[in-house]
Amino acid sequence: MYKITAQGLWHKLEPDMTWKRYFHVFEIEYIEDMEERRTKLKKWITEQHHNQVRKDGEYYPNHLVRGAEMAENYVEYGYEIGLCHDLIEDTPWTTKQLCEYLESIGYTSDEAETICRSVHHLTEVYTSDYYPWLNRHERKRKEAERLHAIPDKNTVTVKYCDLMDNLGTAMHLEPGFRKRYVAEKSYVVHGLTKGDPELYKEVKKILQQAEESCD
Repeated sequence: MYKITAQGLWHKLEPDMTWKRYFHVFEIEYIEDMEERRTKLKKWITEQHHNQVRKDGEYYPNHLVRGAEMAENYVEYGYEIGLCHDLIEDTPWTTKQLCEYLESIGYTSDEAETICRSVHHLTEVYTSDYYPWLNRHERKRKEAERLHAIPDKNTVTVKYCDLMDNLGTAMHLEPGFRKRYVAEKSYVVHGLTKGDPELYKEVKKILQQAEESCD
């Protein structure tokens, strides 16, 4: 559901307007409203991650935007989930605060809840801050198994987009780290089977290419 007010539509309606024309006007309002909210969200997310870079030195928000633009082709609110999926683990923001922000820029409470539920599922749990007694291998293995248990198809599909971008840029990593990184992602991919089946095939193709780059 999108917040399109009757007042906002009224000035565009005409007394003799047909139902077909009415729905055309409604569709335009729908698209404009959606784009406005997404523009605000993208700007805000970029601000939250503005001082972060990836392992290869790339500006971190670029990764979020690429994943979001990919996810919007497969999942309702995929763009929003893709943009926000690292917010909770990489910034001081909480899931509750994210929901409140989404509502403040025009998303309904149901929409915000849908987005935040997926972001919650995609937020890394087994971090060194919370599990310092586990080594990296143990933490990554547990995190992968947690992801494998996510029951929601849409959330898993957004994760596919995240993985595709991460694996697609893995060749820019330092060779020693790249091999370990790709191996960790491989374990995630092979057990993450509940998303869009066609996109899953693409993930596995990109994984194979990344593995070959490690040889």
